[in-house]
Amino acid sequence: MTIEEDLELALRAEAARVDPPVADLVDGALARGRERRRLRRSRFAVAGAALVVTAGVGGLVAAPFIGADDEPATTDAPVASGVSEAPPQAGPVAEIDAEAVLDAVVALLPPGEISEAHASALEPTSVWIDFVWDDGTGASWVSGTVDLPAAAEPNECARIVNGGSCEVEALDDGSTVLRQSGPYYPQPDREPERLQSRARAVFPSGLKVMLDAMNAPTEKESAPTREAPPFSLDQLAAVVTDGVWAELTAGVSPPPAPQQPGDEEASDQARALAENLGAGWTASGSDMAVAGPDVTAGLPEQVEVGAAMIMEIGSELTVADHCEPMEEKGRITQPCTTTTTPDGETVHVQWATTTLEGPYAEGGYSAEVLVIAGTDERKVRVSLLVSDAAATTTPERRDAMAAWLEDRVGDLARAATAADAGHTG
Repeated sequence: MTIEEDLELALRAEAARVDPPVADLVDGALARGRERRRLRRSRFAVAGAALVVTAGVGGLVAAPFIGADDEPATTDAPVASGVSEAPPQAGPVAEIDAEAVLDAVVALLPPGEISEAHASALEPTSVWIDFVWDDGTGASWVSGTVDLPAAAEPNECARIVNGGSCEVEALDDGSTVLRQSGPYYPQPDREPERLQSRARAVFPSGLKVMLDAMNAPTEKESAPTREAPPFSLDQLAAVVTDGVWAELTAGVSPPPAPQQPGDEEASDQARALAENLGAGWTASGSDMAVAGPDVTAGLPEQVEVGAAMIMEIGSELTVADHCEPMEEKGRITQPCTTTTTPDGETVHVQWATTTLEGPYAEGGYSAEVLVIAGTDERKVRVSLLVSDAAATTTPERRDAMAAWLEDRVGDLARAATAADAGHTG
């Protein structure tokens, strides 16, 4: 951390020893956010005004951005007497200020020592923050997001497993607020004492504000420091529904809606994937290929076939890491089997299915095969999934789905090894 960051955290910790003037602190966060946006607008306005049309020579003269301490720039280009007005200035760079979000959250929570604070803009319209909050009776990892998506999303409870509770309340202004608490992990035998509380507000504009608090100092790999998260659900709900978020997102517009499959031209990677999979496959988007009726023949009626997908995987995890068996939220992943293709290339084949028992069985049944080619440093994975509704799945239909996927393994392996050779060649 920089000296300035260390000083900031030290000042916050000292301020937390007394009751903070919450209104003043929130106003300060708003003021800083407005000032940052004003400076950005000013910079772009100057940059826009610096472009002038030179009528006599039919060209543009661009003056560099002039700071407060800079001397005016000069140019040798001739300027005709009939210089037109500068074009309209550029619009504001509308984005959510990550540091202002962090300041506002800290100000709205009860007093506590703040450490390990981070704030980052994932996108101009999406901010992530996290920090450790400690009132002296146990450190808590706190995280949150402020996000304005391209399209409004419903504020719904996820499926509740392993205990816990969740409810959604509709407010008079058209907003909704979710309150959720319970074990962090869905598996009953995986750290059942690690608890998390969450509040999430969705405003009529589509803006989402979420705040989580845990009874441990980190998300994972740490022992709980207190019996329960430090804040009540009502306290978290009060933070995410505060009027500060309308101020901090004033002037911010949602990003453009993402293109739907078929709206964009297929990429070279998608075309190569379809070609390597063989006849009957059509490239789609940046990393997919869609199976045609000749390919899906033989599957039971109403079984849905997902697009084959290709992904280059970095070195963060080894092939062995990816091949580890696991069960997560009803998805059962088997260990890989290693085999050799007819061309002598080594690939790792992994199967995954969804459970038919327990709370995650409500979504029906799916089976997926994944083929990995390459080394620990760089590898390519091609996957293909089929699914069946809960109302129609039977042992016979599931066997037919598995047999159909088994027949596709050779094609997936060919596509994976070809892509890997292209990356390393």
